[in-house]
Amino acid sequence: MAVTLIGNVLEKGDECPPVSRASKALHSKLLSRTAGERLLAATGFKLDEAADKYVFDASLGEDEVARRRALLRAAMDRAAGVLEAVIRIGDGNAPDVALRAVAITKVYLENIVANPEDAAKRSISAGNKALAARLLAAEGGEALLTACGFDLGGEAYVCSDPPGPLPRVALATLCRADDVWGALAAEAGGPGGGASGGDSAHGTAAEPLSGFKVLELPPLASLEGRQGVADMEPALVLTDGRSAVELHCWLPCSKRWRKAGSMPIPSTSFTWCSEAVPPSSARAELVLEVDLGDGKPLPLGVRVAGDDPENEYIAAQRFIDDHFEALNNNHLEEIARNIRQVVAPVLQTVANLKDAVQAQLVTCGAARGAGAARRAARGKSSAPRRATRSAAYALWRSTSARPPYQVIRLSLL
Repeated sequence: MAVTLIGNVLEKGDECPPVSRASKALHSKLLSRTAGERLLAATGFKLDEAADKYVFDASLGEDEVARRRALLRAAMDRAAGVLEAVIRIGDGNAPDVALRAVAITKVYLENIVANPEDAAKRSISAGNKALAARLLAAEGGEALLTACGFDLGGEAYVCSDPPGPLPRVALATLCRADDVWGALAAEAGGPGGGASGGDSAHGTAAEPLSGFKVLELPPLASLEGRQGVADMEPALVLTDGRSAVELHCWLPCSKRWRKAGSMPIPSTSFTWCSEAVPPSSARAELVLEVDLGDGKPLPLGVRVAGDDPENEYIAAQRFIDDHFEALNNNHLEEIARNIRQVVAPVLQTVANLKDAVQAQLVTCGAARGAGAARRAARGKSSAPRRATRSAAYALWRSTSARPPYQVIRLSLL
């Protein structure tokens, strides 16, 4: 929507057609976005209350219209240049290298945007170690810096843009780098989960299990013939003899349940099932399956230490490295997002299981034990009293049938 409006301004100037205030596209694609109203005003549109439309401001002079048109053209060129550089640096580097390069460039631009009149913020020494290690060492790093408005002059890279919107446009484009890489991965036919490729990762999401009674969970045999509905859907079952609770996760590609871990009853110590994940044989506690479109599930391992999973980008990068012939760095964001989506319900289910065992078995068992101890203590302390009462009762029984004088004599003995 914004590109259309800017294109109209650049092409038609003050003859731009009005835009209805009630336009759904205007609201969803422009006004609801950050700085959407500012962009609309910058293009020269203002609200005509009577007509209930946004119309081009005819009061703007020719010089002002020309200035705005030049600025809009420069902004579009800047955004396009940064976008091209972002794509290039994402294609040519490992994900962590690309992320570091974009991150440090964002810092440089943020300094300019926050201090538009400070010339020192517009200059970066060419010998800066962080610049060299994080940006210039990356393939396409210098091109990214140039696209953002910096040029090498002598011993420093200097941004010659006047105070204004161009650094903000470059910064806003850099902030969408993850989205750009993710969209390119999706267009390239990125990996998905589920037997048909993408069903589980983008369809029904698994929900964590909660509100259950531990000792009323179904038996392990209940999983036979049962199918899940979502990728890594968790299932809790009792082992034979009800000595432990097992966690199983549904793998839709191979249509099977995989045991992920277990917890003895009434302990709250959960043990993950670790296994070697091919082709690298790296061990992992959670194993997902990914279908690259050929119907053959590939295992994706995620390590878990205690209750904490490893960073999803590390797991995604390891999977890409294991299957470099079919994947590239453009798939990183999509794979990491899928990992976050399917792992979270599993981890929450484990947390809910620990809470349930603690509340229903450990705490109640301790309370029962304490009650038994209190009853035992009362039994020991009251035994002499019961014995005393029994002796007195026996004495009363032995004397109650006697004449009063015999009772008196006994009491005097």
